[in-house]
Formats: sequence, structure tokens, C-alpha cells
Amino acid sequence: CPYDWVGYRGLCYYFSVEEGSWDWSQARCSQHGASLVMPQKDWEMEFLFRLKGHVDYWLGLYR
Repeated sequence: CPYDWVGYRGLCYYFSVEEGSWDWSQARCSQHGASLVMPQKDWEMEFLFRLKGHVDYWLGLYR
């Protein structure tokens, strides 16, 4: 994983301190060749909560 990213189970996660809308956040991820996380498994959601707690952050889910 790149510097300042967190690797877990073969995936790389970046937690930005910048704030913005969902669209802005997705565009920012795209600039890094990434996308907002879309948790597929229980372990992934548990990892996110364990690492960042129950705070507001954007996920890749969109409706």
C-alpha cells in the first residue's frame, strides 16, 4: 500500500482528514486510482469500525 494508507487482508484503505460531499470524496478517490470503500463482508465493516470508530465518513454505497 502507498505511504499513509492502511493495508488489511490484501486491500489498501486511505482515511482522509478532508471533508466534502459524497461526490467530491469519490472524485478525490478517483484521483488516486481508488474508490470509496464498499464493505462486502462483516469483517470489513468490523475492521473499519475498529480502526476509525463510529464517526461520520463516506462509504462507496450510493442510491
